[in-house]
Amino acid sequence: MSIELLTIRDWIRYAVSQFEASDIFYGHGADNSYDEAIWLIMSGLHLPMDTLENF
Repeated sequence: MSIELLTIRDWIRYAVSQFEASDIFYGHGADNSYDEAIWLIMSGLHLPMDTLENF
């Protein structure tokens, strides 16, 4: 199975799906898979967290 992740939103959706499928503990800043995915991806790309609407 080939997965094409072209946009930041694609990466966030993929990360959320993977987080939900695993046994991850939230509580070190984010308390859910969506917020955790946004933080990891946006900070990894050195983008402000509040600019997601642009992507």
